[in-house]
Amino acid sequence: MDLNNDNFGPFDRELYESALRRLYDLGTKAMLVPRLIGKKDAVKESLLKYYEHTEEYEKCKFVRDYFNTLEKEISISSIVDSIKNNKK
Repeated sequence: MDLNNDNFGPFDRELYESALRRLYDLGTKAMLVPRLIGKKDAVKESLLKYYEHTEEYEKCKFVRDYFNTLEKEISISSIVDSIKNNKK
């Protein structure tokens, strides 16, 4: 799948819809697993590019809101972890 061109196929559609359903169903927990957290920016960019290309702007808004919430949760989690570590 090449996101630098405009040739998205039906397989791509299934892939993006599946990813979006997973984010919707699992909430931010879907991205907080160690193997995905480092790829969050790439996932966000990929989803946004696809849904902007298909002009599905409600899904773009969901993706933006989802990743904004994720960033807030990551920040809060790191603050809590820092406080816990300082108390030890």
